[in-house]
Amino acid sequence: MTIEDILSETGGFGRFQLFVVLGVGLTRFTIGWSILQMTYVGTVPDWHCLGPNFTQPQNGSLQACSVNSLGISSGVKCDSYRFVSSSLTIINEWTLICDLSWVKPAVVSIQMAGLLLGALLAGQLGDSIGRKKTLYAFVLEHAVLNFITAFSVSWQMFAVCRFFIGFGIGGVLVCSFPFPLEFLPLKWRPLVSVVPFWSVGVCVFALASSLMENWSHLHITCAVLSLPGLFLY
Repeated sequence: MTIEDILSETGGFGRFQLFVVLGVGLTRFTIGWSILQMTYVGTVPDWHCLGPNFTQPQNGSLQACSVNSLGISSGVKCDSYRFVSSSLTIINEWTLICDLSWVKPAVVSIQMAGLLLGALLAGQLGDSIGRKKTLYAFVLEHAVLNFITAFSVSWQMFAVCRFFIGFGIGGVLVCSFPFPLEFLPLKWRPLVSVVPFWSVGVCVFALASSLMENWSHLHITCAVLSLPGLFLY
């Protein structure tokens, strides 16, 4: 008799299995939110280049990295920049334009490197110390790092924090899928893949990003919404 036969003989899909599927799925809710955060917090608002002889936007100074004294694009670097947006992203927080325009794609790559490392480590830890301990350790790490990231004082600190957020994302993704499967009979296992926790998380993120104009607030909200997933432990 296999474990699947035992599960079927003892009730198959009951309240316990429903609780596990919903509880573990809740940990995936903020993962969809978290992995797509850079699509908003890295948004580049409109901005004007300000030259040495003028302090107001001029013709040709919109998103130009160099202008002349008349505000027309040339080879003279800007003295400063003026952003035309009420929202606060990491771009206008640390002026990541022109010479620093490479920072945003670099941060995304750094985050994905963290995701890769987290996924590799979570697979090994899940088999050695158990999926429950591994899953909730990564959920806690993901929540804490989102909170810390919200108080980043430089783009370098932000990049390091996004690496560890990616690390948490990779760990949760790897552990949250097989964990509930181990409590389900074969005929119910496809259920785990069709419950739209990820999709709902992405939709809520889209709504939140349209209401919150500060990248820091989005990280704090993601951290707070990650905490209820810990209660299943």
